[in-house]
Amino acid sequence: MIYSVAAFAWVGGITAAAAVTIPTSDVVNGACYTVVFWKSQAARKRKKNKFELWCFCVYACYRSGQ
Repeated sequence: MIYSVAAFAWVGGITAAAAVTIPTSDVVNGACYTVVFWKSQAARKRKKNKFELWCFCVYACYRSGQ
């Protein structure tokens, strides 16, 4: 059971990272730049806000369990 949970966590992490990295990457003059080219400033800010909200929720859940 623990191995399947570890596998799902591993695959979920790769999927979450790839969902942001692949669309915002580009090659410029032979160098690859990742998480740089957003479609708009609003899209970049929205992702940042979602990440901050997620961190706050995880922290709040952790603190409430103690």
